[in-house]
Amino acid sequence: ADPPRVVIALKGGGIAIYRLEDGRLMRKYNGWLYSEVTVLVISHEESRLFIGYDSSMVIVLDVVTGEVQKRLVVDEESKPISSISLSKNDSLVAIGCNLTVSLWNTQTWEKTFQHTDIMHPIEEVIFSQDQKSIVSASFCQIMKIDLESENTEVLKFLSAEIDFLAFTPN
Repeated sequence: ADPPRVVIALKGGGIAIYRLEDGRLMRKYNGWLYSEVTVLVISHEESRLFIGYDSSMVIVLDVVTGEVQKRLVVDEESKPISSISLSKNDSLVAIGCNLTVSLWNTQTWEKTFQHTDIMHPIEEVIFSQDQKSIVSASFCQIMKIDLESENTEVLKFLSAEIDFLAFTPN
C-alpha cells in the first residue's frame, strides 16, 4: 500500500503532494491561470483530486499522471468554489459556488442538476449518509435536495451563521 500523503495548495493556484512519513515531495503541479485554490478534495479511491478555485472553476486532476481530466465551470459570474463533496462511490460530485448547488456525473461529466434559488452564498454542501440527498448550508439556512425527485426543502433557519456541516455516522 502507498504511504499516506498530504496535498497542499500553494499560492498562485499550484498543488504539491508530499509523503507524510518523511516529507518527501511526490508531485508538484504548477498553478493554472484560474487564480487561487479555495477547496481541495481527493476522491475516495485516491485517484482524482478535485481543485476548486475562486473563479467558479473546478479542475479534476489525475493524482498519478498529473493530467487534467476535466475542467468544470460552475457559475458564469466567476465566484469562489466554496465546497466540493463526492458520493461514497465517487460517481457524483456536488459543488457549492456562490448561490448555486450543482451535481455532476463523474463518468460522463454531465451536469445532472443545478439549483440556483438560494438566498445566501453556499458555505458547505455534502451528501447524506444514505446518498439519496444533498444538504447545503448557507448563512443561517440548511437546505435538503432530494436527488431522485429534485425537490428542495428548507430544513431550518438558524439564528447563527453556518460555516460547516457534517453527518453523524448513524
